[in-house]
Amino acid sequence: MISNRLSALRRKMVQENLNGIIISDRTNVFYLSGFSGSEGDLLITLDAAYIICDFRYLQQAAEECPFYTIRDIKEGIYNIINDIIIKHGIARLGIEDRVISNAVYSAMKRNIRGAELVSTAGLVASLKIIKDDTEIANLTKAAELAVGAFHNVLDKIRPGVAECEIAAELEYYMRKNGASGTSFESVVASGANSAKPHGTASEKKIEIGDFVVMDFGCLYNGYCSDITRTVAVGNITSEQRRVYDAVHFTQLKMLSLVAPGKICSEIDGISRNLLDMFGYKEFFGHSLGHGVGTEVHEAPTLGPKGTDTLQKGMIVTVEPGVYFDNCFGVRIEDTVLVTENGVKILCEASKELIIL
Repeated sequence: MISNRLSALRRKMVQENLNGIIISDRTNVFYLSGFSGSEGDLLITLDAAYIICDFRYLQQAAEECPFYTIRDIKEGIYNIINDIIIKHGIARLGIEDRVISNAVYSAMKRNIRGAELVSTAGLVASLKIIKDDTEIANLTKAAELAVGAFHNVLDKIRPGVAECEIAAELEYYMRKNGASGTSFESVVASGANSAKPHGTASEKKIEIGDFVVMDFGCLYNGYCSDITRTVAVGNITSEQRRVYDAVHFTQLKMLSLVAPGKICSEIDGISRNLLDMFGYKEFFGHSLGHGVGTEVHEAPTLGPKGTDTLQKGMIVTVEPGVYFDNCFGVRIEDTVLVTENGVKILCEASKELIIL
């Protein structure tokens, strides 16, 4: 798996006329090496691969990164880089300048000798867009843990319970059952808070008549899940019901249309046209979906500016939503695998309106 990814990266490097590349983004480090430590950079050449870390991670790197030569940062980060540049004749060295600070970039410019520094924005992302079988298995397991958390929390959602308590229950379940953490800060938003697409869980108490939007996920073996469900507590208004039905209809229709060969921006546009039939287009402000992998938001983007064409093996979300400021909101989200014939939903959980 890692060897295949390194081979694919090297083919990209040849296309970009790069002799070497420094990988600093944590999720890209994990993707290309299997290293799960919180610090450490990769330096990959056309015929070698190095991981540079400190004494805290030397044993871990040896265990997790069999395809890499380990260099101890105590030798001096720029001494190591310059040594590798000379050893492998690197003339053009790629860097992930979008994820390093200005201070680090300035230090690189001052201290790295003999090689031109070249921006590689999007290079690794282009490799990650199609998932292999191992990635699909990990993403499926992460989705299953999130679905289990949703089912487990339903009997705990009632008037008087705080949003942050529900978030804690979701996160506890996922960790207890194998997750290493959350893939992002859990959203549990009730009542007027549900109109905030990314409203974080607060101390607000759930009330009768509230919609409760839960958008959450976990990390499993370095891969993310992302699911959203909206439930109702007690009696809701006819308007709330109409909005839920519109979002539900749109989400189901979009699941039937996502398939290889479809252009992301066109898929997003169809979802807006569907919501426009109900009079809610202007209340849908975010993209229809996004890729999911080692990051919870990665390529492709199913949005108005999404230029990618969907392909078999991509994993994306489908998540239309409608939000009325200071009133309520509804979102329904599934993470799906694009297959030859359409999609396979990774997070199977009821989307019929649940009234608690």
